[in-house]
Amino acid sequence: MIPNFIEMEDSEDSFFENSSSDESLVIERNQRIQQESSGNPLDLLPPSKFNLVIFKKWFLKDKNDALDFFWKCFDNNGYSLWLINYDREELTDFMKAKNFMYGFLQELESFRRFSFGVHGVYGQENKFKIRGYLL
Repeated sequence: MIPNFIEMEDSEDSFFENSSSDESLVIERNQRIQQESSGNPLDLLPPSKFNLVIFKKWFLKDKNDALDFFWKCFDNNGYSLWLINYDREELTDFMKAKNFMYGFLQELESFRRFSFGVHGVYGQENKFKIRGYLL
């Protein structure tokens, strides 16, 4: 026998709606469903006059012209610029620092469409730093 999931959902909704003590559960469940259906929450932000896609393409072609374009057209209401400065004692090995940096970037993979960054590992043996900028 195949369960009828539509009826199960309806009965679950009516259970929560009829229970006045579980009102917060209904609100929380509705918010979770709305977030899951809307995709990335950054899609809900208002559009910006700064076109990040054009800037990224331009940056790959010619960095100097792209930076001029960036400072002329940057929209500080739609984007923010962040300085990355990670200076810890644990960054003693270059490969460890590089892997740490790439691990951080891997966590930001879902924001790739909405961000741009320049970063690197700097310093000398036994004292490395990760520095960069993130838009």
